[in-house]
Amino acid sequence: PDTKPLEKFDLIYNGEISKWIKFANSLKLRLAMRVSKVYPEAQQIAEAAVNNKYGVIENNTDNPVMQSNSTLSFTYFNPFYNLYSEEGYNEDRMGASMDAYLNGFEDPRLPVFFTKAKDGKYRGLRNGLKNGLKFMGDARLSQPTIKQSDPTLWMNAAEVYFLRAEGALKQWNMKGEARGLYEEGIRKSLEQHGLAAQADAYINSDNKPAKYEGFSSSLSMPAPSDITVAWDDADSKERLLERIITQKWIALYPIGQEAWSEFRRTGYPKIFPIVDNMSDGKVNTQIQVRRLPFPESEYSGNNAEVLKAVTLLGGGPDTGGTRLWWDKE
Repeated sequence: PDTKPLEKFDLIYNGEISKWIKFANSLKLRLAMRVSKVYPEAQQIAEAAVNNKYGVIENNTDNPVMQSNSTLSFTYFNPFYNLYSEEGYNEDRMGASMDAYLNGFEDPRLPVFFTKAKDGKYRGLRNGLKNGLKFMGDARLSQPTIKQSDPTLWMNAAEVYFLRAEGALKQWNMKGEARGLYEEGIRKSLEQHGLAAQADAYINSDNKPAKYEGFSSSLSMPAPSDITVAWDDADSKERLLERIITQKWIALYPIGQEAWSEFRRTGYPKIFPIVDNMSDGKVNTQIQVRRLPFPESEYSGNNAEVLKAVTLLGGGPDTGGTRLWWDKE
């Protein structure tokens, strides 16, 4: 039986050890896929995670979420709320790439993720605008719907199914075929947001991403891709991978760190280039930022160790354009 010795102190699983093991296996799968281009043992590690007797996360009831809480010895609220709210930084708004994909796909998660702009549409902003601050609080843009009291998501069942779908595409033993795992990933994401009844129609949709209308200095752009939601067995493996990662990217919202990591690792989804490249040529406009440079505080307070770390960048400079060791073309 699953004992709960740490129930009083566990804000994730209330002391259910078996759920922690599933989460650990799911992280193991994520990490194996992250290094799969450079680490030959990645397949073995991924298969071990999926086929472990406890398995990986398969249901939303096992999603690791940090509960907002103000009754213990500390107060914890959802940090994403501060990014867009008037009480916080009032900066975060829907991105143009999310605009193109969700509007084009007629994605049922759109009103769950974002509010309508003042014109009644869901509208996003291009990334990398040098005058971006002028859009702070702009009612022409859709903002996230995240509440301060919402739990903070660390991982979800949808991501794990998409990881397994990609593994199956590589002919790894993921306890399922790529198409079935891909479609189950979509189902789990819609279920997570109370939209299970719309899963069949969405999975079979031939809708494609839309063009970005643009406004002001956030310039319009043609559709970033012509990928559909519906699986097509006749597609190449590369196109099937694009489909998997595109849906994974949507399902990961609002876990931006993971979405960025997957974009760097795979090149998907196809997103709009930044508008104003202010890097003096250090970052490629199309493939965009690959890492965060070490801050000046490290150079001034920990110089010797930072210089050692820079030598581990594979010969690349300490800039945002240098790829990390697992980030290979």
